[in-house]
Amino acid sequence: DFYYNVTSDIIVKNCSLFINEELNYTDSSITVNITQSIEYNIPTFGEYNWSIKCVDERDFQGNSSIAYFNVSINIILKNVALD
Repeated sequence: DFYYNVTSDIIVKNCSLFINEELNYTDSSITVNITQSIEYNIPTFGEYNWSIKCVDERDFQGNSSIAYFNVSINIILKNVALD
């Protein structure tokens, strides 16, 4: 899940999740001043960035900073002795 918080004195129409600068999801059920979340499953391993863009009722836009993350897998191999 991707978590964000919207602060505004007026109604926010929607907030959109961008993964690697591509629109992935738009949420139009925004409540200001509480933590919101968007569920999105990353399809493959790799390096990614994400950000949120929100639009208020006057069509002003606000953008989050860009956050970076890496999806990888760690495999731990153990030696097993068979007697």
